[in-house]
Amino acid sequence: MKKEMKQILWVVALLVILMTATGHLVSAAGFDWSDGTSRNACKKMYSVSFRSGRGVSSAVYEKLGKKQKFGSMITIPKVPQVPAGYQAEGWSLKKGGTEARYKPGKKYFVRRNVTFYAVIKKKNNLKLILHRNDGGIYKIIRVPSGKLKLPVMANEENSTFLGWSTRAGQKTSPRYEAGQVITVSGTMHLYAVRFWRYQEPNLVRNSFHYPENYERIIFVGDSRTYGLQKVLYEQFGEEYVDSHVSFVCCSNTELDWLKLTGAQALLKEIEKYRKNEKYAKIAVVFNHGVNDLRDIKGKQDLNDKLSQYGSYMKKLGTELSMKNCSLYYMSVNPINGGERGSTRNRKCENIRAFNSGLASKLGSQYHYIDVYSYLMRTGYGTVSNTGDGTDDGVHYTPGTYKRIFAFCLAYIRKTENYFDIEEIHRTDFGD
Repeated sequence: MKKEMKQILWVVALLVILMTATGHLVSAAGFDWSDGTSRNACKKMYSVSFRSGRGVSSAVYEKLGKKQKFGSMITIPKVPQVPAGYQAEGWSLKKGGTEARYKPGKKYFVRRNVTFYAVIKKKNNLKLILHRNDGGIYKIIRVPSGKLKLPVMANEENSTFLGWSTRAGQKTSPRYEAGQVITVSGTMHLYAVRFWRYQEPNLVRNSFHYPENYERIIFVGDSRTYGLQKVLYEQFGEEYVDSHVSFVCCSNTELDWLKLTGAQALLKEIEKYRKNEKYAKIAVVFNHGVNDLRDIKGKQDLNDKLSQYGSYMKKLGTELSMKNCSLYYMSVNPINGGERGSTRNRKCENIRAFNSGLASKLGSQYHYIDVYSYLMRTGYGTVSNTGDGTDDGVHYTPGTYKRIFAFCLAYIRKTENYFDIEEIHRTDFGD
């Protein structure tokens, strides 16, 4: 074993001698002498020069120049005298080069005469100027990447922030919504779209046209469905409302409530209208999900929610269809984007993604009632269900609840081929 070790050491020693003679030992240590220079070059001095990107020399660049021994190390300096509106990227070994491979503060080993050329680029001046509805400047945002997720804006009194538009004074139909990612090129101006709640139509009893082919309509949901029931009871009386519609709802609930309690309550309500073992024709409208979208943590979390909803609603839908029910799913409707109250832990973009994903998963088993788009196009108001006038950003004003109800009735009638869907928007709600 000792004999073998001695042989190995002799071989290593021989390699060291050969590499030292040719300069390759230094190369192995991190210095590139493969350009044919010999160790005699260590005695020579080399010029290190700095120029502008176009190769022009000046006093500020000449001050950076120096003479260095072969193999010595220098620190790359900062680019001097950068013009206003431009930023220094670093240095290139190519005249007119656009890629700054040599950054200030980095080390460089001198092995020949070398000239560094400054790489200077125009500053990215992309910015988004956000305006209030009347045109006044609200906020200026720099957008170095060219991509930006649009922010929300706090509500003014008696108004609802809907999103952003390219023109001032717009009241409905925003071009962009909060949480939407846009591309900014140059200087971009966007204006807050505000819906003034005093302009909202106040529907009366004869505004509601009930489908003729259903014995009953049952709304199933959370506190938003409860809010709808509460408004209809208060304004039109329980007897009138109950003669047409039933409500199965519970505040502050998520999918688990629907699985464990809500579905059983719904089936019990359906049984009330069974006659001689024959089920009456009933339209069931689900409006559930806004509470499941609290504190969503990333795309996977949202996809998990969608998967759970899609799987359960299909299973429940099969059972309901066997009981002569027509199935409808109302969109999770918009939240007030002003980051007030209970909207803080919900994101507008998650609501849109949930609606799109669930509509796709439910397919033709359910009729999808897109109230979300209707409200964004025509405006809406928000206020707490408690009646204290607090704008919680989640629940709706009486005027909005009634318009949601009328829209759903009209959509159900539309599925019976009474008229084209566009007629809903033109005639039923005063928009």
